[in-house]
Amino acid sequence: MEFPNNKNGMSEVPEERLRRVLTLYKPEFRYLFKAKTKYPMAEGSFQFGGSGYTEKASENITLPEAQLCLEQLASVAFGEWLQEGKLFKTEMNFDDYLKILGEKIFPSSNHLIFSEPMSKNKVVIPGKILYVNDTLYKDNKLGDLFIVSLKCEMENEILKGLVDFAFIAKPFIEIGKKTEIIDKEISE
Repeated sequence: MEFPNNKNGMSEVPEERLRRVLTLYKPEFRYLFKAKTKYPMAEGSFQFGGSGYTEKASENITLPEAQLCLEQLASVAFGEWLQEGKLFKTEMNFDDYLKILGEKIFPSSNHLIFSEPMSKNKVVIPGKILYVNDTLYKDNKLGDLFIVSLKCEMENEILKGLVDFAFIAKPFIEIGKKTEIIDKEISE
């Protein structure tokens, strides 16, 4: 199965790394089955089984399912980008990333809109994300957070919008090199 617009130099995420990221989710909610990345973009292919949270399976993708798809694709992309030293200009190996995934990295908000119903009955549903920006946010309870905004779409823009992820900054300082933005904040 080829990805749409596959001429952009993206690298396929190895199946083993994809599997390791997706172990965070219950098997019935592992929608992502193939991903490619090239900073600042990622593309994924998703498949749906039955619905795990409603009595009657819906024929259309619901917002929680779409968010899980995009969360899984973002989680895989973040792992690749961190290894490449592209995200926050920090060096972190994949095992260190997996230790904090789900605990120190989490979706913080979304602004997703369906323009029409999106059927689950297709064999493959494509999705894309584009890294937009990150900002440092100070939270009284959690400390410094990086808020990463991603522009997202699924199924040729039937679903599109922004999803923000919060990264608790402390693990990135402890595990990898201090990021430029943190170095600036500390020196002020």
